[in-house]
Amino acid sequence: MNSRLPLNLPEPTSQGYTLVEVMVTVVILALVLGLIATFFTNHLQLQRRETALAELRIEGLQVSHKLEKYLQSAGLDPAGTGEFGLTLAKRAQLEFTADTDLNGLLEAGDYFGIRWSGDTLYLYNPQNQGETQEVLSPHVDYLEFRYYQAGGMEIGANQEELTPAQRDSVEAVRFILYLITPHPLRGYVSQGTYPNGQSFQDHYGRYKIDNMVFLRNRHY
Repeated sequence: MNSRLPLNLPEPTSQGYTLVEVMVTVVILALVLGLIATFFTNHLQLQRRETALAELRIEGLQVSHKLEKYLQSAGLDPAGTGEFGLTLAKRAQLEFTADTDLNGLLEAGDYFGIRWSGDTLYLYNPQNQGETQEVLSPHVDYLEFRYYQAGGMEIGANQEELTPAQRDSVEAVRFILYLITPHPLRGYVSQGTYPNGQSFQDHYGRYKIDNMVFLRNRHY
């Protein structure tokens, strides 16, 4: 009789993944991708916010430089005619004359005005309102001029407009200017109080300029 040895065959192994394992893998992968997407979204928002604030600071420095340049010439009168000086001094508007060509004559090009209207800061010629106004900044949220005598005493602190006698005694002008981003910034909160006491709290970026300029530039 022929006897056969039993064959020790290996147990069949399980092939593939179960549905539960696949679902767990998909959920983990979705969570990881969500975290990565959130990280890049937040990073992109932060980058955009920092770029917008940096651009606002650059614009603020440029505006401040322009205001200084024009205000330093206010009342420039090398010939001593007495015809040059401030002609209008309000809280958000200033007009003046300056002998910029140094010929001692008060001419059409010697009139200057700075005013804030809406969200725009303008440089204009008070003698020619039809002339194209120069936009100093289209992103102004607040502007205030303050006026000082020699020695640092403020003139007309509670007045909307200075009288002619007060204007003649002005030796320095302080301008307080807030620039604002054209659009709100995600994830950014801005809050504070303007010099007039009005408060703000929103998502716009702001850049504050506070500068004192001495008038009647006599470097001639």
